[in-house]
Amino acid sequence: MGIQMKTTKQTVNFFIIFSILLFLYLWDGFLTGNEAQTLANVYNFAHPEWLANDWFLSLGTVYRIPFNIFLFPLAKIFSLPVLAFSSRIVLIFLMSLSLTYLFKEIKLTPGSIALFTLVVFRMKGMLAGEDMIWHVEAKVLSYILIIGGITSLLKEKHRRMWLFLAGQQLSIPLLEDTV
Repeated sequence: MGIQMKTTKQTVNFFIIFSILLFLYLWDGFLTGNEAQTLANVYNFAHPEWLANDWFLSLGTVYRIPFNIFLFPLAKIFSLPVLAFSSRIVLIFLMSLSLTYLFKEIKLTPGSIALFTLVVFRMKGMLAGEDMIWHVEAKVLSYILIIGGITSLLKEKHRRMWLFLAGQQLSIPLLEDTV
């Protein structure tokens, strides 16, 4: 049970992806933009007394609930700046892990993995002008779950695929203004 890398090649591929993503995103735009808003929401979820009666934080954005629950343990024990740093590491770890399993299924070489990771994660236009990780946001968890669903589909594990995609539907921010 748990996360197991079955081969040395898989472990090397994981560390290639993890190292590139850490280099690209760990300190970039720290606690700015949507990340400050998202983490304030998570922190307030874990510590309701922190900004009691704050109008904006009490709006309760629906798509953030799974994300708030996901980061709740970290928010309970860390201050807001440490939460931002640790959340990035956790999300980068999970993104690296999901990509490692996807790349194993499509049989990419380590060089191809490094090139793919650099190109896709640095060029915003490839994802409709959006970064996949840049900030700690609910959409990052959505991308991780989508990659898990695609990997499960490639492995023909359809029940697992539906679990990943159902989880992704709970955390997708695209319909926020229409709900």
